[in-house]
Amino acid sequence: MTEAPDVLKREIKVLAFDQYGTIVDMQKGLAEAVAPFLKRKGWDGEPNSFVTWWRRTHFENSMIDSLCDRGHTPYRQIGHRAVSFVMDRCGITYTQEEVGSLVAEIEMLKPFPDVVASLEKLRSRDTN
Repeated sequence: MTEAPDVLKREIKVLAFDQYGTIVDMQKGLAEAVAPFLKRKGWDGEPNSFVTWWRRTHFENSMIDSLCDRGHTPYRQIGHRAVSFVMDRCGITYTQEEVGSLVAEIEMLKPFPDVVASLEKLRSRDTN
């Protein structure tokens, strides 16, 4: 088993990480991002619940989309549908610009505290 690190160094050329939940805390980040919006809209529910419904709806719609034989639907488009559906469910009036703004918050999520240092450490290792 002592050969494993050398084999890994020699054989692995690329690493991929799941962005949501591994690199960034999507739930917490989006709950913080939507809280001011929901407050302005007068919605008295929990931002965390709103985000849970949003993410679950997005996931379900993504799975359905992948099972249907009608081509790929972009992630952002599924996100717009999911946020719109959840706002309808919550009785929140909204514009498509507001939907787009909420979906765009995904692009601003911050990494977990240990991620940047860990990725920098990984990058700095000798790959030869």
